[in-house]
Amino acid sequence: MGAGPCRHGHLLGSELDLRQGGGVEIGQFLDSAQIPGASAAKVPLFSAAALAGDWSQSSSEFANYVTRGGAYAGDATISTGLYLHLRADGLYRIP
Repeated sequence: MGAGPCRHGHLLGSELDLRQGGGVEIGQFLDSAQIPGASAAKVPLFSAAALAGDWSQSSSEFANYVTRGGAYAGDATISTGLYLHLRADGLYRIP
């Protein structure tokens, strides 16, 4: 089991993690961003209990390939799926 929601979840897709690769600068910016006149206290956007329940995501991509002459050369398809159960205490499990 893991713990807690992603701090920047409102900006991330399920396959995208700005903390990896070239997104480090974006993560540093998000961590340092401030609103003038607002409190510097870290306040959660929502409670873990508000997200409790079963969540799922799926995606498919299809491609057809042709030769330079326009003849069919094949195809490729990929499909992904994620199922997640979030508990009110912030823990989760992937069935």
